[in-house]
Amino acid sequence: MSVDLLDILSNCNGITNDSRKVKLGWIFLAYPGRYEDRRKYIPDAIKNGAKYILYEPQNYSVDSKAINFIPVKNLKEKISNIASDYYNHPSKKIEIIGVTGTNGKTTVTGWLDQSFRYLKKPSAWIGTLGFGDGENIKISNNTTPDAILIQEILSDYASKKYSFVTMEVSSHAIEQKRVEGVNFSAKLLTNVSRDHLDYHVTLKDYQEIKKSFFQSNKAKFFVINADDKIGQKVIRDQKKFIKIITYALKNNADLVATNIVYGNKTSFDLLFQEQKYEVTCNFFGKHNIQNVLLVMATLIGYHFKVDQIIECIRLLKSVPGRLERIDSNSKNKLNIFIDYAHTPHALENALLAIKETYSKKIILVFGCGGDRDHGKRAEMGSVANKLADEIIITSDNPRSENPKKIMMDIATDIRKPFKMIEDRGQAIRMAIHNMNEESILLIAGKGHEQYQEIEGKKIPFSDRDIVLKTLKNND
Repeated sequence: MSVDLLDILSNCNGITNDSRKVKLGWIFLAYPGRYEDRRKYIPDAIKNGAKYILYEPQNYSVDSKAINFIPVKNLKEKISNIASDYYNHPSKKIEIIGVTGTNGKTTVTGWLDQSFRYLKKPSAWIGTLGFGDGENIKISNNTTPDAILIQEILSDYASKKYSFVTMEVSSHAIEQKRVEGVNFSAKLLTNVSRDHLDYHVTLKDYQEIKKSFFQSNKAKFFVINADDKIGQKVIRDQKKFIKIITYALKNNADLVATNIVYGNKTSFDLLFQEQKYEVTCNFFGKHNIQNVLLVMATLIGYHFKVDQIIECIRLLKSVPGRLERIDSNSKNKLNIFIDYAHTPHALENALLAIKETYSKKIILVFGCGGDRDHGKRAEMGSVANKLADEIIITSDNPRSENPKKIMMDIATDIRKPFKMIEDRGQAIRMAIHNMNEESILLIAGKGHEQYQEIEGKKIPFSDRDIVLKTLKNND
C-alpha cells in the first residue's frame, strides 16, 4: 500500500464498492466482477458524493486530470487489504479463527462460539447463519461476507473488546481473496469433498483452493483433519513451517476418539498426549464426533485446560439446521430431523449418523439446487438409494431451472421405489403422514434456511415451520 493511498484512506468518511451506499466524502471502489463491471456505476458514485474513485485501470480509461480518480492495478485482489488499512487492521486486535472445508463449518463455528462463552471469553462469529455475538444476529447473503464488510464487522468487534471471532471461510471467499487482509490466529480444516463445481469447474480446482488457505496468511497454528486426503497433504506440506494440531477417528493424530457409544448421550474416549479422557456430548454421528474433536483441538491450541474443554463439550447445544431434531408439544412424538446437507458427502454423513444411532426405518425428503453443480445430483440420489428406506425427491431452491428436470437428474441411479413431489411442503407433509414410531424422517438440503429460491425470487419457506404446523394439525 503506497503512502499516498494510506493518506487518502485516512482522509475519507467511508469506503464501499456499492455506488448506492456512497455518501459525501466516501471512497468508491470500481472494478470488473464475475457478473458485472462496477466501473459503470462511477457516475452514480460521484453523484452521491464520492470524494475518491479507486478503479481497475485495465481496459478502462478516465480523465487523468481528474484528481479524484486513482488507478489501482488488480484492485479486486487488493480490496481486503485496502479495507483492513481503512479500518486500522482490526483482525490484529482479536484472535480470529478461520474455519474452512466442505461440510461442518457452521457447526464448528457455532460450537466454538458457545465454548468461548462457557469459558467466559467474549466471542462472536461470522458465517452461514449470519454474524453476531449470541444476542444480536444479522443475516448475511454469503457464508463469508464481502471483503469490505468483513473488515467493518471485525472493526465493530474489536471496539467491543471481543477476545475471539470464529469465521467460516468459503472456497469462493478464498478464490476471490476476500480474506487476504484478515490476520488469522488459527486456521481449521473440517474435510474436503465435492461441492461448488459449478463455480470451480473441477474437483481438483476446488481442492487446490481449499489447500491454498493454508499456504498464505500464516497463523499461530492450524488444526487439520488427519482422516481427510486434503488434510493429509496440508500436514505434509506445512508441518515444517507452522504448528499443526491433528485430529482423527481412523488415523494417528494428536487427538483421537475411540470407543464411541451412541445413545441419549454420545460418549467416547479421547486419546491425547498418551492419556485417555472420557467425553460425553449431545450429538450423534461420526461426522459430529470429528467436529467435536476439531473444537477440542482448537481450544487446546489456545491453552485451555483439557478438563475445562471436556465440560464445554458436555454443555454444547445443536446448531440450527444441523441434524436438528424438531421437538414440539405434539402428542405424536415422532423422530424428525432437519439438516442442511446439500452435498453427497454431507447427506451420507447425516444418513449414516441416523442409521448408526437408531434401528428404525429412514424416510428421506431431499432435493438439489438449480443453477449449480449438475454432477452431484445423481451422486446424492445414489447415496439416498444406499442408505434410505423410503425416498421422496422434491424441490430445493430450483432457481431458474425446471424442478422436474432436477428431480429426474437426482433419480438417475435410484433403484428402489421412490416418489417425486415438486411441492416441498407437500412432500414433507406426506412423509410425516407416512411415519410411525418405528420410523425416522430426515428432511435434507435447507436446514436453517427461511426461503425457497424460485425464478429469481426468494419465497418465504421453512422446513421447520412446515413440520411444526403439520404435527399441530395432526393432533
